[in-house]
Amino acid sequence: MSKASNIVFQGEKFWSPPGSTSPALELSDSSRYNNNGVFTAGTTWSQLPSDLFAISFDGVTSQITLGTGASLYLNTQQTFKAWVKFNNFANNYVVFNKDLNTPTTADITIGYGQTLDAVYLGIGANTVGILGGSALLSTRWNQWIHVWNIATSTIEFYLNGVVMTLVNIVDILNPVGNTVMLGARGGATPRRLPGYMALPEIHNYLFNSDDAGKSYESERRWFNV
Repeated sequence: MSKASNIVFQGEKFWSPPGSTSPALELSDSSRYNNNGVFTAGTTWSQLPSDLFAISFDGVTSQITLGTGASLYLNTQQTFKAWVKFNNFANNYVVFNKDLNTPTTADITIGYGQTLDAVYLGIGANTVGILGGSALLSTRWNQWIHVWNIATSTIEFYLNGVVMTLVNIVDILNPVGNTVMLGARGGATPRRLPGYMALPEIHNYLFNSDDAGKSYESERRWFNV
């Protein structure tokens, strides 16, 4: 069975098109599902020395909203991948969020938790630290890959192509129809990301260690790591 991607943002919007100086202020989905990301104020593009365009989040008003398309539902399995660079580790910051404000038990959040000093995974009110913050190397780019397996109630986390942990979440939820956001979450405490994100992807299949390793090795040149 072929591996179908439900949202992949690796089109021309990541590189400067001929005759222009920057991409449009949107995240263009190159899959067939048209889950295009909407930029808010404070969200812009920043061109790296490698000519790759990364998304810049100001940490104040910035976020990207992908919507509630059926292809974004966590029905059985899903992989989220992105390159992330933090400006600082001074607070709790969201990288990826599948949001439902009521009930909050349906929120699924990935980010950095200052109080835990760790990469964290939040399922509603339950927050699990899965990697010490010192491993993130804040002055450089890092590739994050989170793999949800609903059937086994597990989530794997890869950092820079290497598996770091496997978390068992017995009450992992399937919040159908909820808004997917990058760089923030909904509600009164959005925990906006101050920093950068590049090459974000969401797939409806599970990455394995071989996929993660090959992805990191093929993309690291863009980030001088």
